[in-house]
Amino acid sequence: MSWSYYRILTKVKNNNERLFYEIEAEQEGWSVPVLERQIHSFLFARLLKTRDKNGVMKLASQGLAVTNPADAIKDPYILDFLGLPDSKQLHESELEAAIIKNLQEFLLELGKGFAFVARQKRLQYEDEYFYVDLVFYHCIP
Repeated sequence: MSWSYYRILTKVKNNNERLFYEIEAEQEGWSVPVLERQIHSFLFARLLKTRDKNGVMKLASQGLAVTNPADAIKDPYILDFLGLPDSKQLHESELEAAIIKNLQEFLLELGKGFAFVARQKRLQYEDEYFYVDLVFYHCIP
C-alpha cells in the first residue's frame, strides 16, 4: 500500500479499527477514495453491530471472514452516495435508477463478492412471467 493509504489510516484512532481497514483495503484492493468512504461511512462500526462480541477481535485482526450467509449481508446500508432526496415517499423506480447510475459504489456498499447480473430480468414460473428489478449474484472468490 502507498503512503496515501497510511496517511488516511493514521486518522483512525482505534487500533483495532485501523487494523481492520488496513487488512480490508489490502485484501479487497480498495482505492484510496474507497478506503476513505468506508471509514467515513463507519463500515467497522456497522459490522460490529451485526456480530457477536467474541468475534470483534477476530474481525479486527483478520478482516471480514464470511463463514455463513448472514456474514455476507451488511445491515444497515449507507446509501448517501445515491443522491436521493430526503422524503417520506420514494418510488422503487427512482431507487433502481439511482443504483444503476452509481453501480460501482452500490456494489462496494453491498460488501464482498457481489456482481451485477441484470436489470428488469424476466423470470417464468409455470405459465406466469415476473420481472425482477435488479439481479445481483454473490460469489465469494
